[in-house]
Parts: sequence; structure tokens; C-alpha cells
Amino acid sequence: MEPAADGSPRTLRRVPGPRGWPLLGVLPQLRRDPLAFLTQAAARHGDVVKLRLGPRRALLVTGPELIHRVLHNSEGRYGKAAFYDKLVPVIGHGLVTSDGPFWRRQRRLVQPAFQRGRLAELCALVCAVAGERVAAWADIARRGAALSMHRETMALTLEMAVRAFFGTGLGGDAEVVRAAVAELQLGINRRMWAVTGLGARLPTAANRRFRAACAALDRIVYRVIGEGRAGAAQGGALLAMLLDARDEDTGEGMSDRELRDEVMTLLLAGHETSATVLAWTWYRLARHPEWAQRVAREAREVLGERDPVYDDLSRLPVTRMVLEETMRLYPPAWFLARTAVEDDTLAGIRVPAGTTILLSPYVTHRHPEHWEAPNEFRPERFDPQRAVERPRYRYFPFGAGPRRCVGEAFAMMEMQFAVAMAARRLRFAAASGGAVTPMALVTLRPREEIRLRPALRED
Repeated sequence: MEPAADGSPRTLRRVPGPRGWPLLGVLPQLRRDPLAFLTQAAARHGDVVKLRLGPRRALLVTGPELIHRVLHNSEGRYGKAAFYDKLVPVIGHGLVTSDGPFWRRQRRLVQPAFQRGRLAELCALVCAVAGERVAAWADIARRGAALSMHRETMALTLEMAVRAFFGTGLGGDAEVVRAAVAELQLGINRRMWAVTGLGARLPTAANRRFRAACAALDRIVYRVIGEGRAGAAQGGALLAMLLDARDEDTGEGMSDRELRDEVMTLLLAGHETSATVLAWTWYRLARHPEWAQRVAREAREVLGERDPVYDDLSRLPVTRMVLEETMRLYPPAWFLARTAVEDDTLAGIRVPAGTTILLSPYVTHRHPEHWEAPNEFRPERFDPQRAVERPRYRYFPFGAGPRRCVGEAFAMMEMQFAVAMAARRLRFAAASGGAVTPMALVTLRPREEIRLRPALRED
């Protein structure tokens, strides 16, 4: 979009965008089908689209260079959007919901737990859980039964997260954690596009279950933190790393509340995103057996029958290509929100402080100006030899800039090994006809059930 004829930036009033309802703006359209609405808005109005979200003014930004300016944020003009405040009652002030100096301190404390050396410590745990799940699927294959794949991947990645944080010492509380996490994720999805917070305060059965689940998970998290501080930890390696983290300037660690908030953030946000990507990956591999065969061949050549080790990740490029293409089509974080904390200019548009900026990896990842045949599954796009062809910020499944997902490397490790370990033993075929479409909640969950039939590989 060009500046005004006199060279001055355009005002928001002159930015094109879809018409909305009185008072509500475009919130009804967003609630009905956010993926279609945002995709159509960008196609019709360009890289910057004006949206009215109830009383808030917002811009949908889909151009890579503009996305870079907002997310790289080297001048501090954009901060966390108020949208994420809806998550505070559950995850508190963790990395997703905090901002400013406190966020920077927490990022410094949490980030070392996800560096290469620490991930190597977690590799055996991840692969043990994946191996158990693959063995269970092999038994199902022998019986000729089918799997509900999203349900399976949710169980798989939750078990990885539970063992990473709590170890194997939860006993009967392990099932309490699993049930509480499932209930909290349902509640968060219900609250996501709420116009007001009134519904969350009503004395409904769903709200009572939500609060009870939060209290149950809090009780267990605080107990394990207390045991860790007392030196009697039954917790897992990841929680131990967070307990040991110290601020390099002050030498202080996290308080119990700060630890609780980061555990809840990583437990709730981290496991669902990985689970959803894995479900879509196996859905796509079932529809593209030539790529499933390539993944299987690679897994057998690299891993054989042994347990994977961390350094195997770099030896599984085909598996990574498949995952990256799946995340292009079904990005785990399908939208991001920021707020202009001071006046700025984007694409010749004056952006006043307080304006909400919406970024959608889903829209940008499927934009025909940035991708050839954008709706087709083509993992070869992510061949490492072609990386130079891909401009920055047209692909950002884990976000980008200073607030890029802190757990990205852990997520890629668990997904890459899970796919490879399954591929060397099993192939998957669709157990029911028809395409499966994405549903935009906190993550891009499958709207229809992904039912796949596993079979033992004989090739």
C-alpha cells in the first residue's frame, strides 16, 4: 500500500478491510470460520487489512517484510497483545502471557533448559515414550484395528511432557494430570474467541470442571516443586533444569509461583501443538505413500533397530522435510497477536499505539505469491539445498524474533523421532474416506476424526 499523494503515511481510516457488525465488528465472522475469513480478507485486500475486533482496531499483516518488522521488533515498538490475557487464569504469567523486563528475565531462565546439551539428556525419555506407543500400535496392527490418530498423538505427547516434568513418580496422580490437562484445553478453546469474559465467570458445570481441573493440577505441580526444593524430587529432568536455573545478573532462581506458571505454559501449550502436528503428519503420510516410504527407508538406514540418540536428528533430513511441510500447511500456532506500544508506520500506514496486529502463519504459508501450488503437500520445498530460495518470514510455524517459541527444538526432537520410530515398523492407511479439514482453536485441530489403520511393514 502506497503513502498518501503528499508522501505522508495513510491513516487507518483509509486502509481497506471487510465490513463488520455494529459494536462487534468482524468478531462474528472470526468465530464462524477464522481460517476462511482471514484468507479471503488477505486475498481481497492485500498484505495489510483493517479489522475491527469489537472495540479494538486491528490490522491483519501477511507480507513477509512487514511480518519481519513486527516480530523482529528490534526497536521495541510491538509487545504482547491483550488477547493472551485470557490465558492468565490458567497459565499465569509465563512466557506466553508476560511482557517487558519480567518476560526477558523469564526467557533467560527458561531458555537454557532447551539448549542442545540439555536436549540430549531428554532424548532417551522422548524415545522411550515413543517406543512404547509404537509397540502399542503394532499390537493394534496385528488385530487389524484402526486408530483415532489425534487422540493417540495427544496421549503420546502428553506422556512425554508428564515424564519430562514429573518423572515416573506421580503414581495415581498421573491420571489426574492427564484428565486435568484435557479439561483445561477444552476450557481454553471455549474462551478463545469470547467477546467478553462474562461467560467464564458464570456458575456453569463447564466452568466448575475447569476450575477444579486447574486446582488439581496446581496441587500436583506445587507438590513436585516442593519435593524438588527439598532434595527429594521425584520429578523429571526438565523440571530439575528449571529448578536449577539462575539469573546471571542476580543469581536468583524462580519462585514457586514463577516455576508453576512456566510448567503450566509448557505443559498445556507445548504438548497440544506437537500432538496436532503429528496427527496431521501421519494423515498426510497416509495420503502420500511415496513420502511415507522415503521416511521409512531413511529411518531404517539411520536407526536400524537401535534406540535413537540426539545426534541422529541431523541424519533424518527427509523426516524433517515432511514435518516442515506439514507445519506449513497446518502451523501449530496458526495466528499470533501483537500490540503497537508506540506509533509506527507499516507499508505507508500510520499505526497508532494501541493497535492490535494479527499475523497468521496459516494465511502467509498458503499465500500464492510466496508459494508455488500452496495447498499441495510437497516436502521437497524444505530440502536443505533449497533453503536459500525461501525468504525469511514467509515461513514461521513457531513464531519468530525474540518471542520465538522457546521449546521449538524440543518439539522438533520429539516429533522427528516419533515419526521415524513409527515409520521403520509401521505404515498407515486411511480407515475412512473423505478429506479432513482444520479447525482453528488454540491449535489447528482436525475437524473430522483422523482414522488410520496401521500395518506392520514387511518391505
